[in-house]
Amino acid sequence: LPIWRLILLLCVLTTLYGMRQNPDEILRAGAEDEGFRKTLNGVTYTASGGGRGFRVFSTFVGPGMFATALGFGIIAGVADLTESRRPRTVMLLIGLAVAFSIYGVFISGSRSTILTCSLAALLIAWFRGKVVRFVPMIAGVGIVTFLIVDALKLMDTSRILSVFSLEAIWGRAYIVVIPTIDCLLENPLGNGIGYSTHGVPVIL
Repeated sequence: LPIWRLILLLCVLTTLYGMRQNPDEILRAGAEDEGFRKTLNGVTYTASGGGRGFRVFSTFVGPGMFATALGFGIIAGVADLTESRRPRTVMLLIGLAVAFSIYGVFISGSRSTILTCSLAALLIAWFRGKVVRFVPMIAGVGIVTFLIVDALKLMDTSRILSVFSLEAIWGRAYIVVIPTIDCLLENPLGNGIGYSTHGVPVIL
């Protein structure tokens, strides 16, 4: 089993685990345990209707980390799908795993990962010379998955759609790029892995 397919399989398993998370149970436990409550930073958000939404984080410390891990699997899966001469059964299984991982990203509510995976898929298709063949397919999978999430009310989809706002795109880039530049200006040799403890610039 190639390592990238193992990563994709792990993405499917962690998404399945995340689907079983009970927001009420987790938030109740946070209310009762101050230490646990501190780990829940970022798992809720203000929904468009004014209520509180919940962001799935599965086995990870937060929704962003969960989505980032799924992002690696999605990108590896798309790269695998666009390779030539794959048996149809293998293509179908990889496609289903990618679709399921996209579903996991959506219920995590991570707009940065949605943006990163979209750009990565475009680049992969471009370098493979298969833009016309694969981009509509990948976009179709994303749209169908989005509609399922919307129909099941698993995430406030207005949050997901805001990723296409230029202001949101700038904001997503700003929180990674600007602190990185500031840090490098202060110390050109860097401060060591994990120094910031938050917003580690995985895109760069």
